[in-house]
Amino acid sequence: MPVVTIPDENRTCAVDEPSSVTSLAGVGGFADVAQCAMRCTGVFDCSGFNVKFDMRLCEIFSYIATLFALVPDCEYRQASRTRTPDNPRVTKAVMIFGTIGL
Repeated sequence: MPVVTIPDENRTCAVDEPSSVTSLAGVGGFADVAQCAMRCTGVFDCSGFNVKFDMRLCEIFSYIATLFALVPDCEYRQASRTRTPDNPRVTKAVMIFGTIGL
């Protein structure tokens, strides 16, 4: 099986049209990921998000993204929806320590 090596400066990023885009405030880096993850958990149908580190943007996807690319300074994180309209007390877990692979 061939092995694909991804340069450190490139991360997997969803390139579908995001449902919403907001700017990030704070110190940058992992704090941006955590801040965007918190925004995702506040959106009922958030299925995942991009963090664009260079532009300090949080892109929320309210549908399952299907197009991905290696984009410098952009990282996609996937949410696992466990909250439903029938059971609003259950929250979704956002994967902030791992990224989706190609």
